[in-house]
Amino acid sequence: MQYGIFFAAGGHAAIYDYPKASNLHKLAAQVYANGGVVSAVCHGPALLPGIIEASTGKPLIQGKKVTGFAEKGEVEVGALDSMRKDGVQTIEELVKAVDGNYIEPPTALGDFTTTDGRIVTGVNPASAKSTAEATVKEAAIVMSDLSVLAALSRMHSRYQCHLLASDMKL
Repeated sequence: MQYGIFFAAGGHAAIYDYPKASNLHKLAAQVYANGGVVSAVCHGPALLPGIIEASTGKPLIQGKKVTGFAEKGEVEVGALDSMRKDGVQTIEELVKAVDGNYIEPPTALGDFTTTDGRIVTGVNPASAKSTAEATVKEAAIVMSDLSVLAALSRMHSRYQCHLLASDMKL
């Protein structure tokens, strides 16, 4: 496996671009097919419905729990009207369109992450750290390889990967 994690960051531009990003869909599908973790935060989950699982020919998130920037968050930040005018669907609409199970966060702008097997998603920028931690934890479990934690610890000491290793009893 060349890559163990595919991570789609968000931002409002992602909701416009990711649904049509076929090369990213293929890359994420390859990482997943090779046993890796697919993760996304904020508007990053807009990429997920376009990822087709090679073994089934179906959308990767079909029947899976996924979260992402909530419609109530779009309302709070004043973006929903522009999205509607532009014909852009919300994360919830995109997920439900492929029979994914959208998990509504308790609050639009608070920290919230969900994991369903090797798919890890977070709601918004406040969820970036918890989504990254859950992704690293899942990757370490799947790969049974502490090199993931060591590499991320060197690159992102703020995520306190050394604490993850002790929490995971590795």
